Amino acid sequence: MKDRVLTLPDDELLFWNRVTVRLRREELPGKPERIVRCVTCGEKVFDAKDIMGEGDNAGPLCVSCAHGAYYQTGE
Repeated sequence: MKDRVLTLPDDELLFWNRVTVRLRREELPGKPERIVRCVTCGEKVFDAKDIMGEGDNAGPLCVSCAHGAYYQTGE
């Protein structure tokens, strides 16, 4: 039974459907159109993925500096 999937014809295994995907210009693949540096850590931030900081952190911030990192640096 497990090996049956290996012998199924494509039309029984797969479903084909035309779709439309809407992307903003800055989400398209290819060379970045805009690069800024995070004012806190200096990391490069590409294509409108920066967040504008306020107060002491006025200017573009990377997501990690704006909202906290999803990782911890090694010691």
